[in-house]
Amino acid sequence: MWRKPRFWLVMVAVALMPLAGSALAGDNDDDGDGIPNGDDCCPTVAGTPANFGCPDNVDPDTGKPVADDKGGEGAHDSDSDGVFDFVDFCPDQAGTGFNNGCPDGVPPTNSGNVSQPVVPVVWESTDVCLVAVPNGGKSANVREDDSTSAARMGQLKGGAQWSPEFMKIDANGMIWYAGPDGGWVADVAVIDNGLCDDVSLVEDDAVSGV
Repeated sequence: MWRKPRFWLVMVAVALMPLAGSALAGDNDDDGDGIPNGDDCCPTVAGTPANFGCPDNVDPDTGKPVADDKGGEGAHDSDSDGVFDFVDFCPDQAGTGFNNGCPDGVPPTNSGNVSQPVVPVVWESTDVCLVAVPNGGKSANVREDDSTSAARMGQLKGGAQWSPEFMKIDANGMIWYAGPDGGWVADVAVIDNGLCDDVSLVEDDAVSGV
């Protein structure tokens, strides 16, 4: 009489064990941010639900750091148009470097996103890659190497533009353009004319005297 109830209890417990294990695995939260590992793009680093479990300064798609709106390493580009927010007059509308980040036909006006008024760049050519320091903005540092900690060789003022022969990508994913007179300039300090995808990418020891 007593064996039958015990037998069914054991059978039910055995049947539920895989479901319980699956639920527990999916509910694990290794970084303690309240987002289960299964839904967390950064399961080992505490983040926010708004950024899919990653910290606000990390891109959930790549896992790489992004920077602040002042053009630090990997600066934000809210509309993904290649023009970083700190120099983009239309940060919520995808545009081009030809029009200071605004779509064609939309006059670039300072909405307060750009700290200083920037005169739209008039590109010297639309046939080759050109990069420019935004008019009216901060000067761009020229470094001896592709690092923000490298010695500064000089600065390029607003309006300076040139056609870089080479570019590098540093360990943080930041792009550096060969400067007009040597050295390297971080891409977060400049805008380009949208024709720079084919610029030669080099390793650290592949260029000498640049």
